[in-house]
Amino acid sequence: MKSPIALLGLVLLGASSLALADNPERHQHKPQAYTEDSVRTYADGSVAKRHVVQSVSHGGVSRQIVLTDAQGRTATRTVSMNFDRNKHAWSRNVQGTTFSGENYSASAQGQGMGGDFGGGHRHREGGEF
Repeated sequence: MKSPIALLGLVLLGASSLALADNPERHQHKPQAYTEDSVRTYADGSVAKRHVVQSVSHGGVSRQIVLTDAQGRTATRTVSMNFDRNKHAWSRNVQGTTFSGENYSASAQGQGMGGDFGGGHRHREGGEF
């Protein structure tokens, strides 16, 4: 005879499996809007900062990152990810400025909606992500 706890575990496992089976979007990651600030203090007392703002729209996600190093220099990075579920198309654009003041950018687009952005044919221009 099985113990009541083991039996309860099997019942709960079965119920949760049925609940997940009824939810067709259970495997889709839903990006969230957020703002995040972090500060790192090093052993010598110098401080580096990171500020991130992510916004979400119906067709994509945008994230802005500003880094300030221990010498007070800033670097920026903006990432825009867009997707069209009807056309099964996605694009990603990255641009920013390094601590030394150099600008950079890269973009990619493709077909296929493996997850929110991935899979399918990809076309890339510019640098690496």
